[in-house]
Amino acid sequence: MPKKKAEKKDASKKAPAKKEKTQAKAKTTSKKATSKEAKGRLVVSQHEKDEIDAVIDAFWLFVDLLKKAPRHLMIIGLITALIGASFSGWAQELVGQEKAGYWYAFTESDDELNRDLNGMYPNYSPGDSIKIEGVISEIEYFGALDDCSSISLSEPELCEKYPVIHEDLGIIETDYYTKLQLQTTDYLFPSSIGSEFNESELDINFASDEKYKPEASIDGEGTSLGIYFENEDVSAAVFTDVVFENILFSNVDFTDTFFVDCEFNQVSFYNVTFTKSVFSNSSFDVVLFKNVTVDSSRFENGNLERFLVRESSFNNTNFDKTDIRASKWSYSSLENGVFQRSSMDIVIFRSLYVNDFIMVLSTIENNVDAPDTANFDFTMIEIGETEIRVPGNVMGQYPIGAQIHFGEIFCVRCDEAEIKLGGVGAGDALKIVIFR
Repeated sequence: MPKKKAEKKDASKKAPAKKEKTQAKAKTTSKKATSKEAKGRLVVSQHEKDEIDAVIDAFWLFVDLLKKAPRHLMIIGLITALIGASFSGWAQELVGQEKAGYWYAFTESDDELNRDLNGMYPNYSPGDSIKIEGVISEIEYFGALDDCSSISLSEPELCEKYPVIHEDLGIIETDYYTKLQLQTTDYLFPSSIGSEFNESELDINFASDEKYKPEASIDGEGTSLGIYFENEDVSAAVFTDVVFENILFSNVDFTDTFFVDCEFNQVSFYNVTFTKSVFSNSSFDVVLFKNVTVDSSRFENGNLERFLVRESSFNNTNFDKTDIRASKWSYSSLENGVFQRSSMDIVIFRSLYVNDFIMVLSTIENNVDAPDTANFDFTMIEIGETEIRVPGNVMGQYPIGAQIHFGEIFCVRCDEAEIKLGGVGAGDALKIVIFR
């Protein structure tokens, strides 16, 4: 037996592989030992111990007060806490609900929503899909902006409702297709005001606080809903606080004319010239300029909405503090002018010639690319701070404040798209729908 023990010792010495294992084990054991030593006793100072004891005492005091508190106060406190959590937003996210006023675009990674220097989304291309969720804060429909001169009563087009010179019906308004009533420029300037200026020997035409509307017919029933002027010259005139509504001007020349605090609602200008004229603090809402020449004139502190400019020219004309929203510029020109401290939002440029026209401290947003129709006919929906477009008029389907999510907003065959509350639209994305 002793001999065998000695042989075992010798074999142990001769086996290097086993020696390495033993060393590795020893190394591992050393790590564990170090780890155990690291889990040693936590030593704190008397000051820290007092603070810990104070916190624990305060906690148990709070629990004791809760036990003694009336039940209705506890319920009120719980409701208040829930309301606070709801306003903070994390509670909705915790249960999988969206934060009110926020939008979500579902992507595989955050990098997919990166923008380039032009504000575009390079990670998306035609044919891609996108989904947006949130609460509707604003919704507005923008109809087609066209001259509507060939509009059919049996098949009405989606036209904004300004008066037109119809090729078959004549000069009509496009709400009910009634003919407009002809008037002269004498109608624009009341005789009572005119006589006062004549007495003071001032050669000026003046109108203030007027709203022009058709005169009643002989039988006492006015059938016309608007008026029109043609082949007239208006010179050295001032209009203040005047409302022009459902009016058409044809072959009228305005020279040295001032429009101050005026409103132009559903007004059309055909073959009209503005020379040395000023629009100050005035507003446009559904206004047509067709074959209009604006020379050496000025627009300032104005708001122009649904403004169609067709075959018209602006020369030596400045825009200052003027906001233009939902406009279309077709086969027109802007030359030798300045666009300063102003903005354009939701705009279509179609064959617009620009020469020596300077932009200063101004912005152009939502330049709509509509290669097929070169027109509007969509609904703008604002979700939080994000704006999206939906083809057609869907204002009746989506109330403000509705929780909604969209998918594949732009489609190749928009007529087949169905977008509903809580639903997803059908079709392929045509372009990125996030405007800002």
